[in-house]
Amino acid sequence: MLVLTRKVGESIKISLNKRVDPDTLARVLFDAGPIEILIAHLHLGRSEVKLGIQAHPDLVILRNELYDA
Repeated sequence: MLVLTRKVGESIKISLNKRVDPDTLARVLFDAGPIEILIAHLHLGRSEVKLGIQAHPDLVILRNELYDA
């Protein structure tokens, strides 16, 4: 499980790994189960939340600032 900390206004992006054929059926990506997003921790004093994300290994999960880089 990937754990990311996000602040108010920050985001994440989930995309297909570049090595995977874009015509891959969605059912293949969900064979192991759905994408699960867990609120792992909420820190109100810093306006932060820790998200735990479980997804198929062929899906790439990045903070928005890394995705755009």
